[in-house]
Amino acid sequence: MCGICGVLGLPALAGRSAVARMLPRIRHRGPDGEGLFVDDGVAMGHTRLAIRGLIQGRQPFLKERCALVFNGELYGPEVEEACGVEGAGDTSYLFSLLHNHGRESLEGLEGMFALAFWDGRKRSCLLARDRAGEKPLFYAKGKEGALFFASELRALISGLGLCPSVDRMGLHRYLSLGYVPSPGTILEGIFQLEPGSFLIWQEGEELKIGKYWSIFDAVTSGAESPGEEGGLLDTLQESVRWRLKADVPAGFLVSGGVDSSAVVTLATRLGLRDAPCFSLGFDEAGYDELPWAESVVSRLGLRHVKRKLGREDVSATAERALRAMDGPMGDPSWIPTFTLAEMTARKVKVALGGDGADELFGGYQAFAFERWAAFFESHPAIPVRGIGELLLRCSPSTGYRTPRYAINQFLKGLGMARRQRHFVWLGAWTPEESAGLMVRPEEDMKEFWSFLPDEISGLDAGNFLMAHYFRYYLGESLLIKSDRASMAHGLEIRSPFLDSRMVELAMRIPSTSKVRGRRTKLVLKEAFSPILETSLLKRAKQGFAPPLSDWVRGVLRESMRSSLEKLETRWSLFPAGEPLRLFEEHLSRRRDHRRKLWVLWALDRGLENLQEVVK
Repeated sequence: MCGICGVLGLPALAGRSAVARMLPRIRHRGPDGEGLFVDDGVAMGHTRLAIRGLIQGRQPFLKERCALVFNGELYGPEVEEACGVEGAGDTSYLFSLLHNHGRESLEGLEGMFALAFWDGRKRSCLLARDRAGEKPLFYAKGKEGALFFASELRALISGLGLCPSVDRMGLHRYLSLGYVPSPGTILEGIFQLEPGSFLIWQEGEELKIGKYWSIFDAVTSGAESPGEEGGLLDTLQESVRWRLKADVPAGFLVSGGVDSSAVVTLATRLGLRDAPCFSLGFDEAGYDELPWAESVVSRLGLRHVKRKLGREDVSATAERALRAMDGPMGDPSWIPTFTLAEMTARKVKVALGGDGADELFGGYQAFAFERWAAFFESHPAIPVRGIGELLLRCSPSTGYRTPRYAINQFLKGLGMARRQRHFVWLGAWTPEESAGLMVRPEEDMKEFWSFLPDEISGLDAGNFLMAHYFRYYLGESLLIKSDRASMAHGLEIRSPFLDSRMVELAMRIPSTSKVRGRRTKLVLKEAFSPILETSLLKRAKQGFAPPLSDWVRGVLRESMRSSLEKLETRWSLFPAGEPLRLFEEHLSRRRDHRRKLWVLWALDRGLENLQEVVK
């Protein structure tokens, strides 16, 4: 795991200067060393987190007029064989593939990666990202048509020497979704390469951008696939086995939920007995999963490193987490994720987690809500909105699963297209609300949803919806959060559920085997029944959400108020008084605006972090 950066199309001296500005901004991603390659028209930098090939794996990797910078890990028998022969980790293996086969080799890679391969023979450069989007890669055109790229926005801005203005459509999407779907970003003229995509820069030619993989291509018709479900446990165990390969200590992130518990249990079945497990809880009982995590870890006989993020710690921890954001981070679990990564990095450099299972196997309650939405839409005589408004007035506004918050989100999605309402259920404002907040015309609504792929008839509708969760909610929000939080502390997080074989297997299993009525992730829980306790399999899903609603009314109150006051004057993005109106309404408990307030707070602090780069 590392950080990469570079510039193409500048003279050697100017390129070296730009990369020298970028490298310090990604040093936290790779504190074990850094390297630089410069030639006329190309400069590439690399900061290294040494995980495999500890001595020989330094980058840029140079050979025969070509150079490679690579952030991530590759897995599989071919990689292991190359590592054993050449002793330079997976970097030399990747270099050989790209040197001999170029872009075509991307389809055969298994792992997480963002890479840049300079081919001095053709004077061209290939940029690429992994299928799920575990590793980030941003790019922008600079002066005289030069192309800049980097693992993080702040590094890219340092190379450019300026911070562009806020992109209005990027802001619109951020307010509604909590993230900006790639290839867009929150800044004008700065883009992120999409997961499963590549970019080719060729001297004197236009950029070529394409896809080598898409999860939507993996969705099948939904016909029964005999025997597919029976391969789940073996496929995951094989994925865990490859992701345990490391030349440094490894551990596990254990939440107490089904997915992370299955990963660590399978690791012990593979013979791992001395790895530590890491868990974070909260003082507020409704949010605290530590007892469940403790039960899993103690049953396996592993070491358990745990702590609670107490109220007395929240203010200082939130401030450090906000400073570490690389641009706005719209998921409020950023604070606990940052804290968990920090405590894990003190003990190990690699940790395995359970990301991806909920998106692939229908683990969210929103999939169960879909049944109710379809029912009410088919029975328009039922005054569901009136009933919902009545329930809102008498429902509590505190706790993890507050009926008031859930009812409000559910009502927002009614009447919308099926896949669009799921984005609304997970988001803050509806697109129409955020357009009104920004005083944008209604015709922007069509552009807002333009990032979605076209509907494809004949496919399993449930799996097609889950593919949206995988591509956008996971790929653009959860994995970005995980990458930034872990890399802020020099920690590598590996996700066995994101193995391409696991992903494609999940898309072949009919969605009716995953979600039935209120029951979610059925086929996965059945597959895990031989290795996990029944009580764990039956417990309701609980996300890694902090008690933000109470924090806003308590320990974070003054810090958030100060930021919201600045938001109006510093960026001039919203009507006067609107952010503070939401804040006061939340304090009075008339409405639960926890998600909206976090999105605004993170927007102010994230933009401030980006602007400070060039001050």
